[in-house]
Amino acid sequence: SPSTKTASAPVFWKLNCGRIMSKGFMSCSEQPGRGVGAGIVDTLAAHALSEGYTTIASDCELDNETSEPFHIAIGFKEVIRSIHFIKPLI
Repeated sequence: SPSTKTASAPVFWKLNCGRIMSKGFMSCSEQPGRGVGAGIVDTLAAHALSEGYTTIASDCELDNETSEPFHIAIGFKEVIRSIHFIKPLI
């Protein structure tokens, strides 16, 4: 039977430093590793290049054991690890 492949719509932030940032996309497939996520990134990269951007950026949680190797496999390079903070106001 054919696999079900869906992808969420990514949100793109245009940054002033010649970069475009993707936030919040994920690929859901019964058979991971079939190129759905890479296709999303390829589409983003083509769009970014056509708009004059020179870099795309992405992120993942520190403990995301799927996203980190995926990003590395398709050519992203790790540049920083960070910790995020919140302060409740109420």
